[in-house]
Amino acid sequence: MNDPLPSPTNPNPYEAPVVPGMGANARTNVPKDRPVSTVVFGVLNIVFGLLGLCGLMFSTVVLFVDPKALETGQPNPAMDALANNPGYRAFMIGMMTIGFVFLVVGIVAGINLLRGKRSGRTLSIAYAIYSIVSGVVGAIVNLVMFIWPAVNEFGAGSPVVVGAIAGAIGGLVGLIYPILLWYFMTRRHVIAWLDAQ
Repeated sequence: MNDPLPSPTNPNPYEAPVVPGMGANARTNVPKDRPVSTVVFGVLNIVFGLLGLCGLMFSTVVLFVDPKALETGQPNPAMDALANNPGYRAFMIGMMTIGFVFLVVGIVAGINLLRGKRSGRTLSIAYAIYSIVSGVVGAIVNLVMFIWPAVNEFGAGSPVVVGAIAGAIGGLVGLIYPILLWYFMTRRHVIAWLDAQ
């Protein structure tokens, strides 16, 4: 019976293989089966990215091309701030531009996850971090720019305030996906499988 031969990357043939990216001396068993999370989040990254691009294009048209499309005869602090506050307008343009870039990053990350590429994991983590940071910043801006001024002007129970609070809550609920994406993309079995491809 022939003994297995050593290789440059694994001098001892009886030890588990070295997994790149896990440290010079780190050894672990590479999962035989593809982690389900690489498929699930690959598909979700693509779907959410495409939906986000559609929403971004709609928002760009409504906010900057045809603002009158949102006129309902009711007070709209968001549109007032956009029209009368140059700093807020610049902030929104910057956030939408960066958002476009990261939506594309999310789509590419999803495609690469489905293809089993390590870059899919790296881009997914970058997309998740951006989404979390932008979600928190958006909630703070919403609180400072709309909710407090609307409470002072219209009262806490007005439809304007209720709508602003609902929007803030919706934004925070939207953080669930990037948090889950970050969590699963940092699991050791996912890292090991993608590094082995």
